[in-house]
Amino acid sequence: MKELLNQEKIVKMGNKFDLPMNDILGLPHIDLCGNRLVVENHRGVIQYSDFDITISGGKHLISVGGTGLCILSMTRGELVIEGRIQKIEFSM
Repeated sequence: MKELLNQEKIVKMGNKFDLPMNDILGLPHIDLCGNRLVVENHRGVIQYSDFDITISGGKHLISVGGTGLCILSMTRGELVIEGRIQKIEFSM
């Protein structure tokens, strides 16, 4: 309950200052353009193969499926995946 109240305060403050909610709440931000997927605010790679990549998004998991998948770059804040992306799934 206390966590929910704190989160509500954070959201109100973010709205007041017109800040992006993804950054404030630490949620992943995903951009897909062609064969390239960029995930910001990730928490690391859990599983990796050329047909399936599972990424931690904090409380959520992001599964990317396809063929010829490869991680082009990975920094603390951004993960770039390239390949023939056929699915993106979210789970808790």
